[in-house]
Amino acid sequence: MENVLQVNSMHLNYLRPLLKWRIMDIKTLWEECEFNLGYDNFYRIIRNLEKKKVLESHVDHYTKRKYLFLGKEGEQLLHHDFPTSISKETFIHDLKASEISRFFLESKFINEVSLEHQIINKSNFKIREKLIPDALFIGSRNQLPYRMAFELELSKKSNSRLTEKARMYLNSSHYDYVMYFFAQDKFIEKYLELFEKELDHSFKNKFMFFCNHNLTGKITDLAQSKGVFRDKEVMLSDLFKDNESKQPTLKSV
Repeated sequence: MENVLQVNSMHLNYLRPLLKWRIMDIKTLWEECEFNLGYDNFYRIIRNLEKKKVLESHVDHYTKRKYLFLGKEGEQLLHHDFPTSISKETFIHDLKASEISRFFLESKFINEVSLEHQIINKSNFKIREKLIPDALFIGSRNQLPYRMAFELELSKKSNSRLTEKARMYLNSSHYDYVMYFFAQDKFIEKYLELFEKELDHSFKNKFMFFCNHNLTGKITDLAQSKGVFRDKEVMLSDLFKDNESKQPTLKSV
């Protein structure tokens, strides 16, 4: 049996981006790495790491893209005490949360991002009322920072569960905004209807709701996602612009 510890420093460089992003398609991981290596050689190394159980993979049936994530051996090799926690049950959700978060960061809509596993794993994190989003976006507006909780909703949760967490967000000073992201328009209507019934109407100043029909496929046009914020329809790209239009934008907090 091959010894995992034979993996060298170049190989470790290929693994580290997965500590942050959890799941990445093989081409994106290759582009992320610092060492200049041809794709064919990179692919052979990845296959070898899979054989050693350092990496695990999943091929999307529809897009044919191969996705990689750390196996148990990879977690141990990187001396990572907290697992990135990939499971078959939540794979698509976690993959899309990672891809969307990368888009926000690369588009410079935000300055920093932490995914759920990073929030939980921070040694100074005190599970504030168990209020943990799928991702934490940190940005700035008029040179003042804000914190936005990101919730990816690919399936409908129970009304009681949704209301309980939404009420916690509304009462929390830790998060300035909450963004709900859906793959279907009907969820925006259902969430708005539920929250208008169960929450104080001030939620409209803090919560925003966006939809993109291509979330379950290859994400290509997230900036054009449409949503509702402060009772107005708005495009995602406009929300993060510094402009003087009548479109609602993020204000200083």
